[in-house]
Amino acid sequence: NTQNIAQTNRLLAESVQLAPKIPRYHQALSRAHIIAAETLARRSPLNEAQSQILSTYMRSAIAHAKETVRLAPASAASWAELGYVYSRFIGPIPDSALWARASYERAITLNPNNADYLFELARLHVSQNDAESALSILKVHTKKFPKDPRSPFLLGQIYSTIRTQDALYWYEKAMKLARDEDESRIKQVIADLQK
Repeated sequence: NTQNIAQTNRLLAESVQLAPKIPRYHQALSRAHIIAAETLARRSPLNEAQSQILSTYMRSAIAHAKETVRLAPASAASWAELGYVYSRFIGPIPDSALWARASYERAITLNPNNADYLFELARLHVSQNDAESALSILKVHTKKFPKDPRSPFLLGQIYSTIRTQDALYWYEKAMKLARDEDESRIKQVIADLQK
């Protein structure tokens, strides 16, 4: 609901004004601006005023994520959040993919044992059609986090366009690690590949 989104943004903006040095308030406002931007973007085509509002939401989301990093530069979570925010605006915001990648890489440098940061960096490379970099990262992720089903599944997706047998291997591995609710989805992907 648009009114709820606007009200949430106002309340979070007030929180940031009252306590500007608390990183999680900036992070929450950044996320709220992402939701507002994505909600508005679904109303295509946009008129000039809506386009300006959309641009404001996107730039504000990035600004608050940057502020989170400024307030907590040694926090891997802050850098990962900045990477996430930039990744949401690849296309409309110039160089977002580069900034997202650099932010995730910084998060990984600060906390190399976080499975999510490594996986999100791999997904970013996949979204940019950089399968080679994604494969390299996913192989590291699979070795460091062998019980995480996300890497084998994403490896299956990548290999499905390259080598079907490798894709089947990775999908089957993902299925062994997956939760019950994900297993049927993976079985369907395997069945489709075997056709």
